[in-house]
Amino acid sequence: MKLWIYNVVLWLFIVAGCTPVPPGRSERPDRPSVEGLKIQDLRNPDIEHSDPVVVFLITSYHFSPSQLPAVWSCCEGLSQEAIAFADKQGFEGSGFAGAMGTATQLGTLWNCLRQAGAIRFNQSTLLVNPNAEMPFGRIFINNQTSIKDGGDAVSLRKGYLSWTVKPYLNAPSFRQTAVELVPMFMPEVLTTWPGADQFTLKMSHRFKSGQLSALFQEGDFIVLTGRHDDPQQMTDVERALFFEPDQQPYMRLYVVVFVRVDQ
Repeated sequence: MKLWIYNVVLWLFIVAGCTPVPPGRSERPDRPSVEGLKIQDLRNPDIEHSDPVVVFLITSYHFSPSQLPAVWSCCEGLSQEAIAFADKQGFEGSGFAGAMGTATQLGTLWNCLRQAGAIRFNQSTLLVNPNAEMPFGRIFINNQTSIKDGGDAVSLRKGYLSWTVKPYLNAPSFRQTAVELVPMFMPEVLTTWPGADQFTLKMSHRFKSGQLSALFQEGDFIVLTGRHDDPQQMTDVERALFFEPDQQPYMRLYVVVFVRVDQ
């Protein structure tokens, strides 16, 4: 009788594609065999075909407008020649200040900004696909307002004003990237519509007076802030992007670092 029962159980295991546990052996699954297994067999096939991701570190600082001369003195050793401005005269005329540095200068900049009284307010990592763009430093514009972009007045209605970063990779080297930075306004409705990306170029506005680009090596960075320490002298777009009229008014400064490319 016992032999008949065991034969039935054996037959059920064979039908199920399993191997029965022999009498006297504990039920413990065998380890999978790695014989003949190659590293390539362990790779996710989708990874090799995924797009590279460009990694940026964005650090924002706050400081009193009266501290601007001391804060900007930290950038005196940085370069403006390494930056390609779409319109340098328009960039400065709009009240923007920008400079570029290398990885060896970054630590010195951090220390100098702290000593000058700038307070690190936020630090975030941006992951951006090549030829795509990502906003940072977003500021919500609640009421309809008009801001000048060079000689043109731009009407803004309830949306987000920010800087955007857009990288372009120079294959086969992934240790450098060309980066474009430009202030942009995006209506709030674009952030709620599914698939609204195709309308972004038509409904958003890029402030060409603030557009700049540069070729980054790993660790290179750009500093962006306002040019005036007196709010009354600030342009509309400078005030919107870099000045906060709080009970204790403060200015903003951004340090945009190219970290690496993840493949």
